[in-house]
Amino acid sequence: MIFQLLTDEDIAFCKKELNEVSYADGKQTQNISKLYNIKENKETPVDTVLGKYISGVFLSNTTLNNIYNPSMVNMQIVNKYGPGDFYDFHVDPFENSMTGMANNFGFSIALNNDYEGGEFVIDGDGGRVAHKLHTGEIIVFPVMYPHAVQEVTKGTRQNIIGWFSSNISFEQAYMLKHLNDVVQIGKSLVKDTPDQSKKDLLIKSVLLQKYIRREWSKQ
Repeated sequence: MIFQLLTDEDIAFCKKELNEVSYADGKQTQNISKLYNIKENKETPVDTVLGKYISGVFLSNTTLNNIYNPSMVNMQIVNKYGPGDFYDFHVDPFENSMTGMANNFGFSIALNNDYEGGEFVIDGDGGRVAHKLHTGEIIVFPVMYPHAVQEVTKGTRQNIIGWFSSNISFEQAYMLKHLNDVVQIGKSLVKDTPDQSKKDLLIKSVLLQKYIRREWSKQ
């Protein structure tokens, strides 16, 4: 799933926090680099201030809560890709090695889009799909899906990546996404023509959304 998460104000805060940090070779965080050149990029850990800020935005977001109901967010890395940098297909860790927290879904948040190349590619059931994230956009994906970053050909690509735990399965999130779409359409219909039948349909859709999310999140 892809949607706008960060505002211009959020982006400015992130860039201010990252203004003085130093970056290390990204190969240090990927064991497969010992076998072949799977990645070329620079990375730095997300510090406490930035991690707390992004976690607050993340956990208070209505769309994320309605579809994934995240229980814990693990901010991990800020990465930078310059010309010639890339990350070949790989699979993210299924749990946090430090805390034991389950990583059910991964995410990448774009801090800029003034570069060329660098598309995020997901290898899912429907095949490989590439997308260039716009500034402030987030892409959320199941950790079981291999994914990659295509080579950057011009400029610098900067993203925050991490994972979160949830009792909502991939299949359930898929259904909740469609239900959330129905709710959004209902809101639009009511706004355009607020007759009673459309109001009733919207309330019933919201009722189903809230109940199903609550019940599935108990598992």
